[in-house]
Amino acid sequence: MKYSIIIPVYNSEKYLDKCLTSILNQNYSNYEAIIVNDGSTDGSEAVINKYLSDKRFIKINKKNSGVADTRNIGLDYVTGDYILFLDSDDAFNENLLLTLSKYNDIDLIKYNAVSVDEEGNVIKNYIVKPFSNLTKIEAIKSLLTDDLIDVLWGYAYKTSFFKAHNFTFESGRIHEDFGLISYIILEAESYKAIDFVGVNYLQREGSITNNKSSKNEEKKAFDLLYLYDKLLEHINNSKSLKEEKEVVLIYITDALIRKYTYLFGDLKKAYKKELKRKKIYKNLPRNTVKRYIKYIAILININLYLLVTGGTNGKNWCFNASL
Repeated sequence: MKYSIIIPVYNSEKYLDKCLTSILNQNYSNYEAIIVNDGSTDGSEAVINKYLSDKRFIKINKKNSGVADTRNIGLDYVTGDYILFLDSDDAFNENLLLTLSKYNDIDLIKYNAVSVDEEGNVIKNYIVKPFSNLTKIEAIKSLLTDDLIDVLWGYAYKTSFFKAHNFTFESGRIHEDFGLISYIILEAESYKAIDFVGVNYLQREGSITNNKSSKNEEKKAFDLLYLYDKLLEHINNSKSLKEEKEVVLIYITDALIRKYTYLFGDLKKAYKKELKRKKIYKNLPRNTVKRYIKYIAILININLYLLVTGGTNGKNWCFNASL
């Protein structure tokens, strides 16, 4: 089994050695590391060059155009049986590929992660409930209740499955994996979640995710709404069953509503207006009395909905049949 690891790089000189060393030190040798340098202006390329004596490491230089384009270019070079993604400031567990090699012919394999600070201190453990041999609807529900759903680096993707569906990333968007991961989960036919911590996920100041400037927050919020529209297009074209599509729509809708709680001022008002204009509330379940009450709550007031569904900690209520 061969693994193709795609690493987009942009000005990450400070962290890149640790990232690439975590690949070099894998206790499994059959892999390729596809490093796509997105026009870095720091010393990132010099760091990459140190690893090129190992023929498993491939460098691709390109003009800066963002992480989505960078990942898409990496996909063109894949020759492995499975695809993994790794951000250039994160690191793999040295036993990840060896652990994954125990499983084959599965479209989507989920593993655990820990978030760490720049000193390597663990901030949080992200644990997925392990499973195998679930029905498709059961697997979708299980994955969509994970703490880290919309992260590319939390999964191994069977290459033939990934390319058959022509999964690509939306250029110029923040959270480009939001929606796409949900679509990938919907389209898979076989799933497995393993009890193994595969990634150290670095939370650092200055990253795109942690940038709290008002301009960046506005872009993140409205990019999510754009990606919701793209997901709707994908779902409408999907051959999956109606119930499976509905579960994904419920998750994505609830996630968009909870994004509202992190916004402020005029941006919060504008975002709320867009939620109403898109009529996303119609996706919420109302097949029990409690669910119908929650549906009515959001028609009255979004804050009332958040109150009765547990605020930012209540995202999983949709998949609990008793609620």
